[in-house]
Amino acid sequence: MHSDSTETVAAVEANSRALLEHLPGVAYAAATGEPGRWRYLSPGVAGLLGIDARSLIADPGLWSSRIHPSDRVAALASRDPGPGGVGTSKVEYRFMRPDGQTWRSRRASSSRNPER
Repeated sequence: MHSDSTETVAAVEANSRALLEHLPGVAYAAATGEPGRWRYLSPGVAGLLGIDARSLIADPGLWSSRIHPSDRVAALASRDPGPGGVGTSKVEYRFMRPDGQTWRSRRASSSRNPER
């Protein structure tokens, strides 16, 4: 019986990852606070920000360093779901891509996982 439940969990995880990796936007899991750590970023982040997920995960300060200084406080604050643990935020900020283009706007739904 244990083997069946392990296989079911593995199948659900594989299906969830496949769904996340084909979203037109970006799905992510992140620790709150500055600079924060990305626990997961879907591959769509490279198309939006011009930086691949692996690089952003490896360097916790990379994302915040590319935000325009005037927008940084609001952008960082939007990552925290707040005291209730669940929230939706919409914040506009300028993210300076490596190719010189500027990407703006982000809407997020968040929830706090107390185990992480």
